Amino acid sequence: MNYTCDIVVVGSGGAGMVAAGHAAASGAKVIVLEKNKLVGGNTWFAVGTRYIKTQWRKDPRTVHRFLDSYEAVYNWFDELGFADDTYLKKLGNGMAVFEMHQRKPPHKGTEPSRGPGFVGSTIVEMMQEVCRKNGAEILPGHRAVKLELDDTGAFCGVEATCGEETVHIQAEACIIATGCFSANKELVTRAFPEHFAKPGYYACIGLSSATGDGITMCEAVGAKVLDFVELGMPGLGHHPWSWNIHASCGRARTMWINKEGQRIVDEGNVSMDAGKAVAARQPDALIYSIVDQQILELLQQEMKETCMGNEQQYIGDLKEEYAKEARAGKVQCVRGDTLEELAENMHAVAGVDAGAFLATVKEYNQACDNGHDPVMLKDPKYLTPIRKGPFYAALLQRFYEITQGGIEVNCNMEVRRASGGVIPGLYAGGDTSSASGNQLNGTGLALAFVSGYVAADEALRYIKS
Repeated sequence: MNYTCDIVVVGSGGAGMVAAGHAAASGAKVIVLEKNKLVGGNTWFAVGTRYIKTQWRKDPRTVHRFLDSYEAVYNWFDELGFADDTYLKKLGNGMAVFEMHQRKPPHKGTEPSRGPGFVGSTIVEMMQEVCRKNGAEILPGHRAVKLELDDTGAFCGVEATCGEETVHIQAEACIIATGCFSANKELVTRAFPEHFAKPGYYACIGLSSATGDGITMCEAVGAKVLDFVELGMPGLGHHPWSWNIHASCGRARTMWINKEGQRIVDEGNVSMDAGKAVAARQPDALIYSIVDQQILELLQQEMKETCMGNEQQYIGDLKEEYAKEARAGKVQCVRGDTLEELAENMHAVAGVDAGAFLATVKEYNQACDNGHDPVMLKDPKYLTPIRKGPFYAALLQRFYEITQGGIEVNCNMEVRRASGGVIPGLYAGGDTSSASGNQLNGTGLALAFVSGYVAADEALRYIKS
């Protein structure tokens, strides 16, 4: 099957949908290719966005272009009614924050840190409506596999597949918005060998479809790729499993041990962010957080007192959460009715030294009884002995959400050639573009929206010229 359009957008996340909506509303004939059955990408699960004027890290021209464009993007969203669903804070130093304190019905979720129902999915749904009203065609289940250039080296088309069918889209311009490459083990190892070239526990909590298709297609036509990339690794956590266990097992009353069965840190004096560096130094980067029934009861009360905002509605019964996860019999949560059984089970699923673990617990319980921790100097108010079964060990591992960067672009979102210059008619935005390296953690949605808008502006100018 063959299609013809002015602009073809590859990817339907925040950058792709804003680009498609803006281009279509400006009069262009637009086709959106999305390899998944549903649109939205990682943006669908994003909660909020902020845009920060200072502390950006690479190309000042790109920063200025975003600053110059951000107001236009916000005003457009406002005209479309987006502000009716959000809380917007405008702070100093050029910072703006979009927040939604509650999920937008009918969306539901099991934790406060992931959508849908917040800013990301709201923008995607809004852009779908803009595309519908302006005749843009969205093709779910269509995976772009090849970019085509004409004899002058300019973009001229995309080859895609839909099931066993090959589809060809002829277009004057293309915007690549395929998102990050976090689920592509080959690319993340190539880009971040310091993290992934050696064994260790990691969790990727982004979409399994985030495989960097845009990067591989652009590289095949001579684009400069993987020169400026970053890894969004917030810290240590119990992802991608129970949020309640994640929110509890990093607290000060727990006891952390490594694969050798040894304590490794003062649990009351390490953040989950700093914990990723602690994990990196352990055998196989493995850390287990140990709790018993008394500790779980104390943690339950602590969470009710300290969890903020809408987190309160997601707090469940910790004893039930641990028991439910342990029933799977896998590495992420291990149970034992006795400490000896817990030690045996940890050894069976993760190779933890059972004898050393039991000796560590004995030493730790003695410190709790004495009110003094001679090994890690933990604050006595957090010293709670581990004696009341059943006992649980919850896996803490480094996790990453996204990668940032991949396809090198200039301030106009034009894709750069590895040999110099740009590929005419080819643009990239969002996390798949090098522009994403210009932002701080938590600003990804702003980057997606603005880069998609700018890419559409430039693609429109290109096809008119």
